[in-house]
Amino acid sequence: MKRIIGLASIALVALAGLTGCGEESLDEDEALASCHVQVSKKLKDPSSASYDRGAESIVLVSENSYSVSGTGRATNSFGGTVPFSFNCDVRKDDNGDVWVTSSLGD
Repeated sequence: MKRIIGLASIALVALAGLTGCGEESLDEDEALASCHVQVSKKLKDPSSASYDRGAESIVLVSENSYSVSGTGRATNSFGGTVPFSFNCDVRKDDNGDVWVTSSLGD
């Protein structure tokens, strides 16, 4: 009986490890998506934003912090599509909240 309980305990611990209990660390995809959301909010027409996938730089600064930069295109006030560049610092705090500081360039 002790052996069955021991095996069941090991199985539960292994299962918990596979399903990821608790807060997960920030990953590249989450950092990039969070950055895109914040950058789009700064644009004249956020829904027109398109990002140059593959040309983006995602650098791990620390365990839960990334620096993201890249380029994209969006519609300006005159209806023309113009390029833009962006930079973001993305971090996840101990509560699991994601914080983004972003800036747009020319």
